[in-house]
Amino acid sequence: MQAPAFTPPLRKPAIERKQFVTHDGTRIMVAHFYPHGQERGILLIPPLIGGSFILFGRQFGYLVRQGYRVVSFNYRGHDLSEGRFSLLETFDDVLDIARHLRNEFPETPLVALGICSGSMPIFHVLDKEPEILTRLVFVNAIHHLQQTATPIQAVRMYVRRCGLHLPSSLGAAATEVFEEIFPDIDKGPDHFGILHYDRVAMSRISWEYLIPRHPNTRFRSDIPTLCVYGRHDEMLKLDDADQEEAYRRAFEERFSNIDFDTFASDHFMTGIKEDVARSIHQFLHDLSEIPLPTGF
Repeated sequence: MQAPAFTPPLRKPAIERKQFVTHDGTRIMVAHFYPHGQERGILLIPPLIGGSFILFGRQFGYLVRQGYRVVSFNYRGHDLSEGRFSLLETFDDVLDIARHLRNEFPETPLVALGICSGSMPIFHVLDKEPEILTRLVFVNAIHHLQQTATPIQAVRMYVRRCGLHLPSSLGAAATEVFEEIFPDIDKGPDHFGILHYDRVAMSRISWEYLIPRHPNTRFRSDIPTLCVYGRHDEMLKLDDADQEEAYRRAFEERFSNIDFDTFASDHFMTGIKEDVARSIHQFLHDLSEIPLPTGF
């Protein structure tokens, strides 16, 4: 299967920032990265915790140049988005945005692309209103926060770095653990990426981490799905053959129409991000030929 030959000129994607009002009145900042020329579809990409929508405008510039509009946003509590961050609120916010995009652009294919923790709210959309989505893409997806580190593993990471000294705050403890897991991300006792801890619903997100909400095991999807992962992903332990098999099986049990594409890379797809984008482009090659949902 060959990806289409159409390649618009290399130009910086046009970006439009918009305020979006969620179901409870919270205003969050949404960004649309528009292609130059004909639009083939919309890629909704939930952000990473502590990350900005700017990341995906850069990372998936290749897909924008191929005619796809990339839509991402900043979670509550991040930069200009209002509110305090908690995990479950992000699930409903992504559902709100997906509904809005489907209603506003009913004739445009809508693809959900989940990267790492950004996959969790997409599972929520699939549980509630799967008919909104045309296709699905997951890249090194996680199902809950404890896949990055269980509470016991987090304690061990802290002790390895700080010994048995009690942390001065929950943020200080989190910083030491995050330094082990995400060494390249800017962080400190008061922030992780662009997320400042005074804008986090700390007690709530602590419970969300300790008692993770697993995806509804009852949902089954026949939406065409691509699952991309790095075979050397130590965070998800995909460098272990048994863990890799279990990872694939978990997706196959929920997604009856799934393809896998693997790369000899780590969790962050270091050095091969454009190769991943090309794989996604190939998967979406016939997107314009797919019948769209009705009734929106």
